[in-house]
Amino acid sequence: MAEQAALQVKSVRLVNQVRGFGNVAGFDTNVFRPGQWVIVYCEVDNFVSRPQDDGQFKTQLSQRVEVLSSEGQSRLQQDDPKIEDVSMNYRRDFFLARRLQLPATLGPASTC
Repeated sequence: MAEQAALQVKSVRLVNQVRGFGNVAGFDTNVFRPGQWVIVYCEVDNFVSRPQDDGQFKTQLSQRVEVLSSEGQSRLQQDDPKIEDVSMNYRRDFFLARRLQLPATLGPASTC
């Protein structure tokens, strides 16, 4: 059934620490400074882990993170076109974590 369902983004958050799936430390505010380092944490559902010849399971995803100005202009775009995970067990949960520096071109403190 999972192979027939569409990939689903369950949660996206800006955090300052990722300890594991669903175990993150967030910020006390949703106001960020230009140039500040953050981690984009994203949980996904309905992904596929395909069995490999060696008995392991491979999950392949891609990710694009884009920061927009309040006017909708792209200020930063980072692509991870080939994310691969190999596990001895079939994956039932998956998260992506991308560290990035907010662009200086955002202007004064921005709300996310």
